[in-house]
Amino acid sequence: MFQQHFQRGFLSIGLLSCLMAVPFAGRAETPKAKPTSTAQSQAPLTGDKPAQEKPAVTNVKPVDTFKAKADEVHLMLKLGERRVYVYRGDELLNKYPVAVGKKKWETPQGDWKVELMLKNPGWTNFKTGEQLAPGPDNPLGQRWIGFWNDGKDEIGFHGTTNLSSIGKAASHGCVRMSNKNVKELYKIVKVGTVVQVRA
Repeated sequence: MFQQHFQRGFLSIGLLSCLMAVPFAGRAETPKAKPTSTAQSQAPLTGDKPAQEKPAVTNVKPVDTFKAKADEVHLMLKLGERRVYVYRGDELLNKYPVAVGKKKWETPQGDWKVELMLKNPGWTNFKTGEQLAPGPDNPLGQRWIGFWNDGKDEIGFHGTTNLSSIGKAASHGCVRMSNKNVKELYKIVKVGTVVQVRA
């Protein structure tokens, strides 16, 4: 999960879910759509909150309200399979192996929307403040696709340098992918793309 705040004119997101770090923006794909401190402005479609947190939104819709349009891309993340499926309507376009949240840090189930996309996010250790610029050693990889936000914390898909974690429940809530795969996914989705997370 990410704690969001602004420092010295660049976006930084205090990371609790991905390697205990703070990524900061390389290039955002959503100009003028910066995160805010309120959950209502970036509320999910539906879903459950992680067990350790209080719900930020009380008017949550039932999980089954999402219906795919024939020409609309959406994602189905199956936690038990450790795999994300990419659909256009009912047609399967692709599928990718992922790492998901580990015990007590489970990736939240529900229907969400992509709300923030970043290319080459920087990495800042939220405990020490040490920053690592975008590059091959960056533990957040080359892309960030945020889809869950309670106004303080955020969860999303991102690249990883820890390829051995792919296929496991290994993160603090985020969804890790290889850099190659997250770059492909980044080209397919956009802000507003529905992300369905199921057991």
